[in-house]
Amino acid sequence: MPKLIALDLDGTTLRSDLTISPFTIETLKKCRENGHYITVATGRLQQSCAAFIAQFEHDAAIFGDGTHAQCGEEVLCNHTIEPHRLSLMLDWARTNVQYVKAATLCTSIGYIPNALATDFVPPTKADIFGITLTLSDHAQAAQFVAQFPEVHSAFYEAWFDFWPVNAGKWPAVQLVAKHLNIPINEIIAFGDNNNDIAMLRHAGTGIAMGNALEKTKAAAKLICDTNDNDGVARWLSENIL
Repeated sequence: MPKLIALDLDGTTLRSDLTISPFTIETLKKCRENGHYITVATGRLQQSCAAFIAQFEHDAAIFGDGTHAQCGEEVLCNHTIEPHRLSLMLDWARTNVQYVKAATLCTSIGYIPNALATDFVPPTKADIFGITLTLSDHAQAAQFVAQFPEVHSAFYEAWFDFWPVNAGKWPAVQLVAKHLNIPINEIIAFGDNNNDIAMLRHAGTGIAMGNALEKTKAAAKLICDTNDNDGVARWLSENIL
């Protein structure tokens, strides 16, 4: 039975120095030669990971924490923030400037920084997938979501990403699986961070990296080696090939 292998990038497929090992590239190639499918599932926008995913063959790609997914040239989902609501979000950020240190827009033309500048004009010919805010604490993030319930937050080391509430890696992986006629129990997902938890919890085989956050490990069914020790490739070589 063909598998769908869903791969997070940072901290998972990528090593800490942001490279992909030849062993990983070769292993993923063999997986596809054996009839399995591969989808990237990253929080990055398409422009910021193009150089990485060009290094290995894949069948689908999920960007921006599931705001956009495509299989080949076919778009499976494209969740965006309405321009009017974005303006209100930026107004909120400017009035809470003592808590909001910076704001970056996540768009179809890439990341757009300095969104809090008084003369900032949002792009009119780009999809707005999300907004990244550097906040003082989780309480501020909760206030933002309460004010704008159409988004949800994802916390990283020093910032919060706010994406459309109907977007997420796991819903996007499900769309890819349906498109490729792969049952849920035949999905193998690898990840390491907060935004991977749902994907690891619900996939047929959810595998946390050895370097993953503890709560991400708790959500997974299995734990493999670290990203710097080719955890993804080692597990696939030992269990799929």
